Formats: sequence, structure tokens, C-alpha cells
Amino acid sequence: MLWQNKWRVPLVCALAFSLGVPAQAGPCKFLFAWMNPGKTAPANRLVAAPDITGWERNAAELVRIRALKGEEKREAIRAYSKPTKKTVGLKSMVLANWALAGVAQAFVVKGMIENPTALPLLVEFQLLSLYAADFTSQVFHKWLDSIASPRNRWWSSTVDDFRKHHEFSNNLNQEDYLSNVSDFALPTMPAFAAIAVASPFLPPEYTAAAITWLLATMNTPETHKHAHLGKNASPLFKTLQATGLSVPPKVHLAHHAPPFDDNFAVFNGWFNPMAKRLKLWERWDRHKWNTTRE
Repeated sequence: MLWQNKWRVPLVCALAFSLGVPAQAGPCKFLFAWMNPGKTAPANRLVAAPDITGWERNAAELVRIRALKGEEKREAIRAYSKPTKKTVGLKSMVLANWALAGVAQAFVVKGMIENPTALPLLVEFQLLSLYAADFTSQVFHKWLDSIASPRNRWWSSTVDDFRKHHEFSNNLNQEDYLSNVSDFALPTMPAFAAIAVASPFLPPEYTAAAITWLLATMNTPETHKHAHLGKNASPLFKTLQATGLSVPPKVHLAHHAPPFDDNFAVFNGWFNPMAKRLKLWERWDRHKWNTTRE
């Protein structure tokens, strides 16, 4: 196995860190301990350490690719970094969520016609929803980057795509809309259904706020993709980036600079200053590794 060759251990861990794992990560901590003949790791340590199977697999593949040359290497990179193909069922959830949002929106319009004085409150709630959506996007992003297990059947492909994205940051640029956002359509679908059912009984400003938050959260992969497209982004997203409603390339690309543990915004970037002030991701990392170590 890969860690049996001591010279490969630092390479595995360096590649893992480049994919977003903090330097104090449990798996590499114990792998490096194995290199010291005066210490012996428990027999079950590699099983107990979270995510080691996923990191080993990706690192081993990258070692193989980097030994190639020319067109063979370019083809291997394309194959390795290509996002997981999404099923028709998963893509259909995107359309279903838009339909559910349309149902709820109809009751918002009806409520605003009946009570137009609620308009200022509706606008205020929209701003709060956009802020909340950026917070949600950052939590999802951080969790997928360095917390979630790639061995879980429900989100393994999403985790794999996100972590390979740190090695090849343009790997999502050619994804069509339905494929790109479908991974976020699945976890948000129950909430879309709930708000569509509840919308006849809710104040319109509450319903509108919930719809905005859900649609923004589901569509964060698209704002993320257009942050990477830069000058090739669509005119719509260039306008949204210029007005601060979609994360600008400069803001997001700061996340792709070492040590890859800050600026997790993939929606609009509004929550970045608060996350830095609170040292939120640093605290999350510390809690994660304090609770998984011996």
C-alpha cells in the first residue's frame, strides 16, 4: 500500500494538504508517526482516521499522472479531473425545485398585491437571505473540502469533485447548468417542498426570503463556476459580480492560494469578513481534529 514506502508518505500528505486538508490533519499526523521507529501507531489507526482512503486514492493517482509526459499526461489529467457524470434523476431535481419555488412565489405575489405595505420588509428580508446564503455556501464548501468523508455513499462523488478542483481549478468550467447545480438540488429539495406547501399560510415576506435563500444556496455551484470563468463569464454573471451579488473572481481565487483554508465564499462573499473576524474555519478545524485524535 502507498504508506508502506516511507519516501511516499510526505508526498501523500503534501498532496492532501494541497487539496484542502489542514496541516494538523489526523491521517498525516499518524502517518508521519509511523516513520519514527520509536513509535508505533495503533493497528486500527488508519481505519479510524477519517478520509484516509480518499486521500490515498487521489494522491496515488496524481503520483502516476505526474510521471507521464506530453499528450498522455494531458489526457490523464482531463480524465482524472473530469466531474462525476450526473444522472437524469438528479438533474430533474433542479427543475423540480424551480417549479416548487414558482408555486411559492405565486403566493408571494398574491400576498404583496393584498398588502403592498409589506414591500420594505420584503426587501430587507431579501438582503438578509443573500447574506445567509453566502454563510450557507461557505459551510457547505468548507465541509466538502476538508470535513466530509469521501467514503459516504450519499456525497462521495461531490466530495471527490470538490477536492480534485483544488488540484485542477478549471475542471468545473465546462459543466452545463443542470449538472453543475444538481448536487445541491438534492439536499435542498425537502426545504423547497416544505416552503411550497407552507406558502399559503405564511406572510409573503417570509416566503420570499425562504425562496431567495434556497435558490441562492442551490445555485452556488453556478456562481462558483463563473468566478473561475473570469472574462469568459456570461454577461449576466459579470453584472452580478460587478454589483457584488455574485462572488467576483478576485475574491474567490484567493481561496485557491496556499494554504487553501480561507475565503470559502462561493456565492457573493458577504460573509467573508465575519468568518475571518470569528476565525470560524480555524475553530472548526481545531474542533474537528481535537475530537478525532486519541
